[in-house]
Amino acid sequence: MPEYNAEQACDADKVPTSKVKCLDDFVSRYPNSYLLKFVYPMYYQSYYQLKNWAKLIEYVDKYVALADKMGAAEIGPNEKVRCVICASGRVFTACRQRIKQRTPRERSQQRTPD
Repeated sequence: MPEYNAEQACDADKVPTSKVKCLDDFVSRYPNSYLLKFVYPMYYQSYYQLKNWAKLIEYVDKYVALADKMGAAEIGPNEKVRCVICASGRVFTACRQRIKQRTPRERSQQRTPD
C-alpha cells in the first residue's frame, strides 16, 4: 500500500519539476515496481512540459523496453502509441516497428492518441 500511495502522490503533483523529484524518489525506493508502467509515462510527460528532450527520450526508451517485457496486454495497445509524441526519429521508428508487430485484432482495438 505505501508503494501505491507514493505513486498516487506523484501523479497528483501538477508541477513538472517537483513531480520529477517525486518520481525519482519512487524509483529509488521501488526499482522493480509493477507500477513503473504508470511512472515512466509520468516521467516523459513531465520532461515534455519541461522541454528536456534528452530525458524525454530516455524515459520513452525505458517505457518501450518495459512494454516489451510486460507485453501488450499488460501495457495496453494505446499506451505504446503515446510514445510517438517525442521528436526522436530513433524512438519514433522503434514505436512504429512495435505497433506493426501487433496482431490485426490488437490494431482494431487501438484508439486514436489524445
